[in-house]
Amino acid sequence: MSLLKVDNLRKEFDGVLAVDNVSFSLEKGTITSLIGPNGAGKTTILNLVNHLYQPDGGQIYFNEHELTALSPHRVAQLGIGRTFQNIRIFPQISVLENLMLAPRNQKGEGIFSALIRTQQVKIDERQAGEKAMSYLGIVGLLDKKNEMAENLSHGQRKLLELARALATGSQLLLLDEPTAGVFPNTRNKILDLLQEL
Repeated sequence: MSLLKVDNLRKEFDGVLAVDNVSFSLEKGTITSLIGPNGAGKTTILNLVNHLYQPDGGQIYFNEHELTALSPHRVAQLGIGRTFQNIRIFPQISVLENLMLAPRNQKGEGIFSALIRTQQVKIDERQAGEKAMSYLGIVGLLDKKNEMAENLSHGQRKLLELARALATGSQLLLLDEPTAGVFPNTRNKILDLLQEL
């Protein structure tokens, strides 16, 4: 059984065909690269899989769940994490807080829980902090935990975004150019980390 199966995926923008009948499947425990020149539709395919874009044709299945009609947050809840070509972090909060936002289905997400802050919410928040610290250790940003995310270098932001994707606990990670624009040392660190995972 495939972890992800894409059948005849199609997308056009204002009459320009960006993705034309693309089909592939991904197996659990593998690293798969989508390779092509600029403008070939690689990012568009990732945006279709996590449903930032609505496909014009075809189907997408994740663990046999059809994703085609789901919203992006439902796709994430099913277990697909994502990083972006253009880094998307929360710049005005700390590195640690960026990671504490990542886990799915936290008890404190509801209005009532946020206002009352029950004992369970406090326990969940403490556990989220501990997990966030471990992911910061994995990517080598533990010493930056209290730094505002906007103060990180480009490479450190890439690492933070990767750590946040890992912290979602997702079964599938879609990484859009995870090493683009970073220094060779950081690129090697990211590639080693992905191989280890």
